[in-house]
Amino acid sequence: MPVPLVYVELIWNRTKWQDERKKNGDVPKGAAKVSMGDALDKFHKAAAKGLKEGRAAAEDLKKAIAVYKAAITTKYSKFHHRIQKSLESNVNSYLTESKKIVDSVPDFTKLRELASTEVLVAGAEFQHWEKAGSQGTFKPSNSKKLLEALTTFLTVANKMTFYTDKITKNAATLYDRTVYAASSGTWNKPIIEGLVKQLKEFPNAI
Repeated sequence: MPVPLVYVELIWNRTKWQDERKKNGDVPKGAAKVSMGDALDKFHKAAAKGLKEGRAAAEDLKKAIAVYKAAITTKYSKFHHRIQKSLESNVNSYLTESKKIVDSVPDFTKLRELASTEVLVAGAEFQHWEKAGSQGTFKPSNSKKLLEALTTFLTVANKMTFYTDKITKNAATLYDRTVYAASSGTWNKPIIEGLVKQLKEFPNAI
């Protein structure tokens, strides 16, 4: 399963909703013509399946919150403020961050291809350097473009761990560490071969 966004845990479940309702003005059940418990259950069930399902349920939850807030705004202002400050804020954050991830999906393939191309150039140069006697310290001629391509793809690869199970957190973390090592100027055989292997193991498309 994809890694859940941290906001999923921060968005109240049915039990937390009931506790907050009681603590913040002892608001009775049925104070509004919408079942917040059902809306919250629906969101958490959908979010457990993945980001696409979670976003749709979060949009419905946001609408339910608006209806509920409108019904209690005057009579139960304390709970209204609590909903706005905590629950609604986290739902909005979930929608904002998840949109950034969804919007990155179309970029995955082209950025992986770009990073792979630059790594292969560096790999070919490294092999030539080895055959020539490994004199001095190796640095690929495309090091600037290579690092830009590697780090740009890294950003997208990390985002995709929240979107699909095709990219595991472990795979993204390993790639992250290898890119970090390369960014320090370490262009040895394990780094270059590691980058070639890791980029090859990422899926061609999401």
